Amino acid sequence: GLNLEGQWRNFRVATAIAIQAFNKADSILRVLDSIARSRGSNKYHLVILQDGCSGSVETEKYRSAWAQTAQALEAWISTNADHFVSVRFDRSEENNGTCRTTERLINRALENSESVIFSEDDVIFERDAIEWFERALSHPMFLRPNVWAIAGESRFFDSYRHSPSDTDV
Repeated sequence: GLNLEGQWRNFRVATAIAIQAFNKADSILRVLDSIARSRGSNKYHLVILQDGCSGSVETEKYRSAWAQTAQALEAWISTNADHFVSVRFDRSEENNGTCRTTERLINRALENSESVIFSEDDVIFERDAIEWFERALSHPMFLRPNVWAIAGESRFFDSYRHSPSDTDV
């Protein structure tokens, strides 16, 4: 598969989980807790990028929630960092918007990983979510040069009873 710069990458095993955050302290903590509970998450690097609020249309409205989210993330990381291979938490002071933040985050995760499971700060991982991504990444469909991303969302998906089909991938 190709990454965002058109470079060839081996997507057999995702080695990083990248989480985009902004100003939702309560939801990002639930997301991170769900990732830590997801089977196999201890084999992954966790990369978190919190987008800034300065320069946004409503900087002052978001400043307090942004600071609270940063503090909550730092506290969660200090308690849970040992669960992951590594944890990297970066903050941007300036507001970059969703698309630019996503691109920066994925590129940072790819600095030390061959592939990335990307999520936003309001997506709860089921216990088998990482296993599902691993199985999907190992599907022959994903080795095609024009396939470079997968997405998964299903509360009732069971990766033990279902092997990803061409339709799933």
